Amino acid sequence: MARVVLKDICKSYGPVVVVTDVNLTIEDGELMVLVGPSGCGKTTTLRMIAGLEEITSGDLYIGDRLVNRVHPKDRDIAMVFQSYALYPHMTVHDNMAFGLRLRGMAAAEIDRRVREAAATLSIEPYLQRKPKALSGGQRQRVAMGRAIVRNPAVFLFDEPLSNLDAKFRVVMRVELKLLQRRLRTTTVYVTHDQTEAMTLADRIAVMEDGRVGQCGTPQEVFDTPADKFVAGFIGSPAMNFINGKVVASGGGATIRTASMEVAPGPALGERLAAFAGADVTVGFRPGDAGVGAGAANGFGGKVEVVEHLGSEKFAYVRTPDGVLTVRVAADEAVREGDSGAFGVRADRVHVFGPDGRNVLYG
Repeated sequence: MARVVLKDICKSYGPVVVVTDVNLTIEDGELMVLVGPSGCGKTTTLRMIAGLEEITSGDLYIGDRLVNRVHPKDRDIAMVFQSYALYPHMTVHDNMAFGLRLRGMAAAEIDRRVREAAATLSIEPYLQRKPKALSGGQRQRVAMGRAIVRNPAVFLFDEPLSNLDAKFRVVMRVELKLLQRRLRTTTVYVTHDQTEAMTLADRIAVMEDGRVGQCGTPQEVFDTPADKFVAGFIGSPAMNFINGKVVASGGGATIRTASMEVAPGPALGERLAAFAGADVTVGFRPGDAGVGAGAANGFGGKVEVVEHLGSEKFAYVRTPDGVLTVRVAADEAVREGDSGAFGVRADRVHVFGPDGRNVLYG
């Protein structure tokens, strides 16, 4: 196992900068997820850790060793790609053993490692099958097994579950989390799926335009987003955003929008006083709003769509501020076409200044 440290890492292709000033410390045994939309630089960052992309500037350490100029095969890493990349003419056993044979390892030790990894991944019955006789999930387990047998210091995963169907992705997320907990190997995992990031990570690094916008535990990033991008990217359904203007009120401030007057909690109200007269963006998560006439931070609107998800449902409410999403209990009497009153918890309101930064947490 090893600590991975990225110091001022940048990557450019000629005049085009794709990763800039990335500073991250991934602790020994930690599972760090790099998450963000396509083109944000997360896979390029992973490939620089792997040695598959040259670092333009900055320093990369694995353990105590500076590895900027170290060949990928000498970095003590193992990578699992989006594509399974299995040899179709080889059995599962031989696919998993191939890299160890290239290293000249003894046959008995190779067989021991392969069988141990197969037992860990529950693919022992398939060791003599070829990839074409396996399901997508089984092939992904083989690809992970090929990495595990190397017993590396660092695992690198590049969207390994994206080729699986939705139901099996959930199963494999749980299995992968349990596997990482059992092996306690430092892991860097890339995905564009924020749900995958939230459920897998010890910590998340949210990337946008080649930069890390925020790094923290899943709960920290969810509860205290540093800026509007992070707030909108993390969470499903996405955070509601509405435009408003700050109005000084006593020692604090409120925010007026087209459909409501927002009275935030005391700490945020005091901070907002410095923004009096400014145009800001109010944000609140669907789960922090609810049904109720006379509720704090109330707004009215017409329910256009109701999504039923079993234990809960989401109402999409047309207001003068646009369509806002509200989570309601499964047995709540909210129907499409109804007009109703809703409210938002004052202590869960976020405000983003003209620069997009969170007024309270940015």
